[in-house]
Amino acid sequence: MFCLLAGAASAEGLPAFYSVTGVSADDRLNLRAAPNVQGAILGALEPDARGVEVIRFSEDGKWAQLNLSEGVVWVSARYLAREEGAEWWQGETALSCHGTEPFWSLAYAPEAGASFTAMGQEAQPLAIAWSALPQGGHLGVLGWRFAGEGAEGFATLRRELCSDGMSDRLYGITLDLFLAGTGAPLGLRGCCALRR
Repeated sequence: MFCLLAGAASAEGLPAFYSVTGVSADDRLNLRAAPNVQGAILGALEPDARGVEVIRFSEDGKWAQLNLSEGVVWVSARYLAREEGAEWWQGETALSCHGTEPFWSLAYAPEAGASFTAMGQEAQPLAIAWSALPQGGHLGVLGWRFAGEGAEGFATLRRELCSDGMSDRLYGITLDLFLAGTGAPLGLRGCCALRR
């Protein structure tokens, strides 16, 4: 019962960066195809790896899922320690978001703001006029209002598993983006990852 509660509590703050801990300097932490020791080994993390983005935990909280190349892998949560820092929805974490059909991307950095790029076009800065969190303790949701030269609109970001539709990767944040002033008004849905 404790493991189930620990896994659920940990999931509230995801996605988040973790560091590898408790692995000897001459060893590596295996990345597996399934959340168990029988899962095929698909790679490994160095014993001092940092900035590992965990997108979810297994139901028992013993395994953490993250992306590797074009798919997802599992790693023993016992050897991960959450890195210090604000939750992503507090707006203090850089994000890299994208979507398909049409292809587009949105980059966000706390010190620089946001920029939107449609396929084949120059990046367009988006001034974030304000951001807001919902009342009532709904963690894992963030709203942005864009206002500035050339573009205006809004976005909602929420903690929700997201697929890009092009690979087997999963992302921990879903983005709904609505923009006017970049051509015809756009309503787009995409996925976001944490970035350094």
